[in-house]
Amino acid sequence: MDQKTCWSKGRVVLMAAAAATIVFGCAPATTSPVLVAAAGTSVVVATVPECVRIQRGETSGTVADGRISERQPDKNYGDYANGMVGDYDRRRVLLDFDLSGIPRDATVTHASLTLNKTTPGGSRLTVHQVTEAWREDRVTWNDFGGYDGDEEARLETGELAAGRISLEVTSMVRRWVAGESPNQGMVLRQSGASATITTSEADAIEDRPRLDVCFTRTRMRTFSPTVARDVDVQREAPIVRDPGLVAATPDPEP
Repeated sequence: MDQKTCWSKGRVVLMAAAAATIVFGCAPATTSPVLVAAAGTSVVVATVPECVRIQRGETSGTVADGRISERQPDKNYGDYANGMVGDYDRRRVLLDFDLSGIPRDATVTHASLTLNKTTPGGSRLTVHQVTEAWREDRVTWNDFGGYDGDEEARLETGELAAGRISLEVTSMVRRWVAGESPNQGMVLRQSGASATITTSEADAIEDRPRLDVCFTRTRMRTFSPTVARDVDVQREAPIVRDPGLVAATPDPEP
């Protein structure tokens, strides 16, 4: 069997029989993968990693963001195209990405936050988990509920030039998807001089904050063996199969 064929179709099927035998079932290159298993086999179906991009303006993007400033403690900046972060005026940028499109049984393998920084400056940029719900059109310095002091990610001075910057936030996003902590968003802090980061109100989609999340899903399925005619699902051509194996028909989902 050509293992590359299975991967090119977007999934690989692993089957572990009671006797610890592993059987791979895959049709020829022009067909979809075909499940095969010996009688009484428990089957693990593992999908290859999937990735989604969450960004306002993209099909999967629901994002809230804004900035707060101690100098203007009752002012809401939710409709501003630029967010400012830095020690001056104790400015913070808030971001909240909707993760509802990621299955709850998914295991997050990587998550990356990408921002467009239009001005240089600052000695350290850090990401923290927000602990209270907030709304883009209402949040102010006085209204903001707070955040966890532990850093989820950070960039140092040499990494804070103007342009695209990325921070890995895998651990935080994995907890959110797994339901281990509520997703109330994240807050950006920066030491030293203030810098400007474009928000989701920016005209160009590519300048808006985005979160790229990759994940895998692994399921244990119960299969009932049935005798079936093995055919190529695209061309109705016979597939040569070990006569000791039968087609595996999945039981209905519970």
